[in-house]
Amino acid sequence: MPSDPRPSASTAGMSLLEVMVAFALLSLVLVVVLNASSTLNLLQAKSIQKYEATAFARATLDEYIATYPSMHKTGSYKDSWEWTISEGLHVQERLTVPTQHFDLIEIEVSIRKFGNLGAREGTISTVIARRK
Repeated sequence: MPSDPRPSASTAGMSLLEVMVAFALLSLVLVVVLNASSTLNLLQAKSIQKYEATAFARATLDEYIATYPSMHKTGSYKDSWEWTISEGLHVQERLTVPTQHFDLIEIEVSIRKFGNLGAREGTISTVIARRK
């Protein structure tokens, strides 16, 4: 007698319930991956903006020190950056002998950038010796 052309229950393939469970698990994995990807993109954009702000502040500070006293203490650049420079005498707590020829000046640059992630602010400072 010829064999039965209908497949048996063990070789019939996947049931509808198994396909739906697999689809649900795949969807869950894709949502988690998409969420992680968007979070990483946002963190990357913030890191790049922080790097740019630090680089801009350092460049402004270097330019101010190199061109003292001709550079303005406030300004803006391309309508997205603003800076303010302040300076004052540095507390000489670590010096054992006060110098008679130089003043230690602390220079601080405060920057602000307006962008698509909102306003960012930062401050960078250094201490220099300026001839009396």
